[in-house]
Amino acid sequence: MDGTANVRNVYHSRNSKCEAAAISAVKESAFQPGLLNNHPVPVLVCIGVPFLSHIKSPAPELQSCPREEGSEELRPCPANPARDTGSGENSAKSLIGITPPKPLHQQEAEFPDELLRALKKQHIKDFEAVSVLSLIVDVSGVPQDLCLLRPAGNGLDPKAAEAVRRYRFDPARKDGKPIAMQITIEVDFKLY
Repeated sequence: MDGTANVRNVYHSRNSKCEAAAISAVKESAFQPGLLNNHPVPVLVCIGVPFLSHIKSPAPELQSCPREEGSEELRPCPANPARDTGSGENSAKSLIGITPPKPLHQQEAEFPDELLRALKKQHIKDFEAVSVLSLIVDVSGVPQDLCLLRPAGNGLDPKAAEAVRRYRFDPARKDGKPIAMQITIEVDFKLY
């Protein structure tokens, strides 16, 4: 919680000398600690350490974490202005020459059975909720790094994430070349 790194796992290790140098580089790096209600908290992040022949010492950089087998947990988005995808003046300037991702395939989100039973039991026929997710559409048009911006509750958010993970996009482009871009998606749940 003081900005020092504790290495928990190594992904994609190719040789032990590089692995040892990467761990050393991460441990020697200083990070701004995560904050929750203005108090430092531990944060799990994944850090890539590129080894390039023209760089004498490796420089760690934050990356999306690989999802572990069977791990579908949806985490809340960090309180970080960098995740804000608002349409303010600064973000408008940074989007010049960039076309946003376009959905090619959208998956309908399903209601959890438990919620449907509870609504039926309480004789509720009209129900509406919205789950808001933030994600990165990678250069292949696949959703990555999902997190929850605004929960709908009632077990709907994991169902929203499950559907959005199946979305496919024509990726964002800058000067005609595919680029990764962060977007937000609202998943509507409605019963009438």
